[in-house]
Amino acid sequence: MQVPGNHDAPAHVIARELSSSPSWQSFFSEPVREWSVQELPFYYDLLAPLATRMDLWTTEYLHIMPKADAIVEWYKGTGLRPFLEKLESPSDKTRFLSDYSAAIQTAYTPRADGRVLFPFRRLFLIAYR
Repeated sequence: MQVPGNHDAPAHVIARELSSSPSWQSFFSEPVREWSVQELPFYYDLLAPLATRMDLWTTEYLHIMPKADAIVEWYKGTGLRPFLEKLESPSDKTRFLSDYSAAIQTAYTPRADGRVLFPFRRLFLIAYR
């Protein structure tokens, strides 16, 4: 299996912090149900009784993005979906994305060539029977 392992990455933390900020907390009175995975020791403990051996590892990819807004576009299809689904009006969604984008621009600063390095951690596990 391979799954994202970046729940604590700035892009996710920013969405959670933004949703609990004074300007947004009324829209997010109930916690947003985010997709997440456990760390590899959890899966080891779960599968060890069933496997003859396992290979487990993590990799952090550095995606080279043209600009920080590309990270916003990336997360609109994944990590931001539960937040955007809680917002009813298109104008609220646009405003949330604007606030999110401003924070992303601060967290992921451009390199000398203008591009942004976007670390993305993944968990890998192979269990053998």
